[in-house]
Amino acid sequence: MGPHALAKAQRLLGDNRDGEGDRRRQQYNHVDFVWGCTRCYQCNEVCPVGVQPLDRITEVKQAVLATPNLPETTALRHRRTLVEMVAADGWIDESRFAAKVVGWQGWLSLVPLGLKMLRRRKLPLPWQFRPSSSQGRSPGC
Repeated sequence: MGPHALAKAQRLLGDNRDGEGDRRRQQYNHVDFVWGCTRCYQCNEVCPVGVQPLDRITEVKQAVLATPNLPETTALRHRRTLVEMVAADGWIDESRFAAKVVGWQGWLSLVPLGLKMLRRRKLPLPWQFRPSSSQGRSPGC
């Protein structure tokens, strides 16, 4: 979906005359719809009438996130996990983040790829990592 359609979706969510808000939020909870926006801000820059499509898309995302009984999609789980981790710790622990988003079954599905990468020497091993230097950094970093 393009920014125009997503901005119009926000208008439909705000219209409570037909009682279809829950069905629409469920429909919008899809990677090809609201979660496909990459937030590049270009739509806001080129919009000729000042609709600010990115702001409308953000409002749709917030409405989807606030809906409690939606089917759990990977995109929705990704956003909720991101928000929860930043709210709790102030940062994202990538290992916990990935485990929460794709689950252990998702991790297990990557084992064949990992083995293939190891065999072709494309996967760095733990002892190949070097800690980054703190030289040149200010004390607050």
